[in-house]
Amino acid sequence: MIREMKMRMMYQGLRYEDYLKYTGQTEDQVKEMYRPEAKNRVKMQLVLEAMVKAENVEVSEEEVEKATAEEAERSGRDLEEFKKSLNDRQKEYLKENAAIRKVVDMIVANAQVEEKDESERIDASETIKAVEAAAEAAGLDEEKE
Repeated sequence: MIREMKMRMMYQGLRYEDYLKYTGQTEDQVKEMYRPEAKNRVKMQLVLEAMVKAENVEVSEEEVEKATAEEAERSGRDLEEFKKSLNDRQKEYLKENAAIRKVVDMIVANAQVEEKDESERIDASETIKAVEAAAEAAGLDEEKE
C-alpha cells in the first residue's frame, strides 16, 4: 500500500517524504495505520495473482495501453508525458494490474447471482474467512506477509 501511495503521489508530482512532513506522521505510523487493510489486500492480491497464473492470463498491448491511459487520466496527466515518465518497474506494474483486472472481469462475467431471502444471506466476515482459508490452503499464511 505504501508503494501504491508513493506511485500515486509521484504521478501527481508529489513526494512521499513531503506527505509525511505535511501530515506530521512517521513512516512507521503510516504503516501501522494501513496494516489491517494491507493484510486483507495482500491476501486478495495473492489469490488474484494465482488465478492469473492458473488461467494463463496474458494481456495485449491494447489492454496495457488502456490501463496506462486510465492511470494517466486518473493522475491528471497527458498520456504521452505520463508514458515517458514511466520506468520499467512501473510499466510492469501497469501490465500486472491489467492482467488482474482481466481476471476480475472474468470472475464478474462468470458470476451467477442468486437472490436469497434474508435468512440465507451471509455476512462479510464469512467471505473474509473463506478468502483466508483459500490463502492458507495455497500456502499464503500469515507468516509470509
